[in-house]
Amino acid sequence: MLLRDQKWLMESGQAAACLALALKNLPNCTAIEVSDQLDDFDRSFQKSKAGRLLTTRMTLSASIDFVKKLISMAMAATNASDCMLETFFIGHVEEGIGIQQLPRLSSGMLGHPFSDLPSLCLMLGLKFGDIRGDWETCLLDFFKLFPSLKDLDLAFQPHLTRAQFSSLAQGLRIEGIVILQLGCVDCHYDDLSNLIKRHGDTLRRITLDAVDLTGYTKPWRRFLEFIRDETLLDCINFSYCMSDDHNVCFGAQFEAGQISIPAENHQFRVELEAVIKAF
Repeated sequence: MLLRDQKWLMESGQAAACLALALKNLPNCTAIEVSDQLDDFDRSFQKSKAGRLLTTRMTLSASIDFVKKLISMAMAATNASDCMLETFFIGHVEEGIGIQQLPRLSSGMLGHPFSDLPSLCLMLGLKFGDIRGDWETCLLDFFKLFPSLKDLDLAFQPHLTRAQFSSLAQGLRIEGIVILQLGCVDCHYDDLSNLIKRHGDTLRRITLDAVDLTGYTKPWRRFLEFIRDETLLDCINFSYCMSDDHNVCFGAQFEAGQISIPAENHQFRVELEAVIKAF
């Protein structure tokens, strides 16, 4: 497809209309992914059309603007199709989707929020414009598009710094959240524990991936004690977790930086207590 044809499809609304029509004919579609992931067929096809392998890096303003329009188009088309989605994934594996590229409820890009979507996955990256701008407000406004959210998977590439996570955590409040997954963040114990405590009435499962926790002596032990004493969690999964850039060991039965106590064994509190004592 020529670039001028692609531009016309997006600006005329035909792309959204065609996608909405396609989704109407896919009654069993439960997930939509907007990402830069390419399989071998995609790469071969693009090379045959362009004469070379295409990069997924977004360095040009035109590319950044196109992705913003693409996300808005995909969300608008999904709304128009009345497709009963369970999961919406937005991500850029190489460098994360810029937060400023996400549509906002107040932007007029969408007719109404995703009132029934239960699961949202985001792989985000702070671009230079995000860092200078009010990126926390942009992200918090984006979450307002999903009032029925029960499962949030939020990861960053590169890592979110402690100061950035603290700024986000202070304003993040998702009513009814049951499952929270956080990836690639550096954070202080107080910020992480307060975020979980704020959602304590509904939050039951938490997954932490590549999280570097600091603050106090043995912050991970303190965090596990917090989970035991002040939460209603019944499942935890930690992987590649560290403390001040050092691997942390949760016990001889677990690999470095990893711990998993699933809800299915009905022994969550017993196993958690055993891990704390052996820490």
